[in-house]
Amino acid sequence: GANGRCVTGNHCRYCSAKYACKSLQESVYNAVDVVTSTVSVELDADAISAELTLLKYASDLIKFRLLAVEAKATDMVHNGASLNGWDVRQSFGRRRWKDEEQTRRLGDLLGVDVDKHALKTPTQVKALLKKQKIDGIIIDAYSETPAKGLKLKQDDGTRLSMLFNKV
Repeated sequence: GANGRCVTGNHCRYCSAKYACKSLQESVYNAVDVVTSTVSVELDADAISAELTLLKYASDLIKFRLLAVEAKATDMVHNGASLNGWDVRQSFGRRRWKDEEQTRRLGDLLGVDVDKHALKTPTQVKALLKKQKIDGIIIDAYSETPAKGLKLKQDDGTRLSMLFNKV
């Protein structure tokens, strides 16, 4: 803006400096104040429409700011900083097949149709094998759980407690 301040809006989603933006931070704090106010009023259709628009706008700003601050916090912790009450942990995806063709051959050998309309997941095939009283440990050799990267997690103290309370 003319006074050197940024104007917040949906364009904030694309801003690379949103984690450090004072205008976005203030807008988010104001949005939280509005959402957490305890004024109870019966609203007509126009007022509901206006409030939905306002809350959607505020929600978007909060999401943009949250994603940016989470990314910055993750980077800080990854680089050795300590954030009180927060930790970065490895996150994992769903178990998946390493090689679909090998999986089909394995299914044929085990007598399990792994390709009925869609390739079944490793977990589904293990369940099928269990029903047939077959140990599904072989599935682990043909499948993997991919690492998805580091994820910021709120630490409720249980990890620290586990370190100091080992018996």
